[in-house]
Amino acid sequence: MVYKGYWHFECWIRHYSKILGRQNLFVVLHGADDRAQRIANGCNVITVPRESYLERFDRKRFFALSNFRDFLLASYDIVLQSDADELLFADCEDGLLGALKRLPDQPAIFTLGFELIEVENDNLVSDEFSLLSQRRNGIFFGKYTKASVFRKKGVKVMMHGYSTDEIASGKHGYALADDIYLAHLRFSNTYALSSANAGKQDLIERVEIAPSRDWTDPETTREKLLTKFDKAELLDFSLAAQHARRALGTGVRRTRIGRHVLHAPPQLMPHRFILPDRFSDYC
Repeated sequence: MVYKGYWHFECWIRHYSKILGRQNLFVVLHGADDRAQRIANGCNVITVPRESYLERFDRKRFFALSNFRDFLLASYDIVLQSDADELLFADCEDGLLGALKRLPDQPAIFTLGFELIEVENDNLVSDEFSLLSQRRNGIFFGKYTKASVFRKKGVKVMMHGYSTDEIASGKHGYALADDIYLAHLRFSNTYALSSANAGKQDLIERVEIAPSRDWTDPETTREKLLTKFDKAELLDFSLAAQHARRALGTGVRRTRIGRHVLHAPPQLMPHRFILPDRFSDYC
């Protein structure tokens, strides 16, 4: 679901259109937006009224997107779901499409997520080069280790995890993809961050309860993350990923709105990393 955040959205469109083709991208605009429509030219664009989605924003959007995903699963074997500032990619020779074919038989699969960080000596991002050749620093984060790949209907996304009627019985479990990663771009481009924050601030000013705490003061959220990033131990990417998979490889079950929800532990890992050179070919 998109509102402003145009640089992030352009990255999203460029990345997924190369892998899947624009004809297979479905974009939900949270309010009419001519600029976003132009960016998404050739994609399947659905616009939902902004005013009617402001109160209980997260609950409403998760419910709507879950139902829409079920609709898509009538035509597709697999549906990927990500926010406009999230890029899924695979670290393997046959790429994301190949990695998807090897996933376990679960209704939803989690992908190991990390914050892509702009550091002091980074230059402004140029569209002439791949993003991951210009932004190399990251830190794994359970908050963005999300249910991102969906294979079956009846899955409700909640708290970055998912809920089905079978979770309580243990029939459906927590599955973390081996080769697929999620790069969260929110703090990878300081120049573009103000546009993305403007969309969130517009929503906050119209509702009594903000969708999440880090929306109300994004600059403090950024400063806290960067402080923890600076204090984190620098590890080789493969070793940092091993630590993250051990820490985030077991799901957490909680009850939310009367439903059993399965999600990743929300912890920020104590290790930062520099992406290998090969990643510049992925995004």
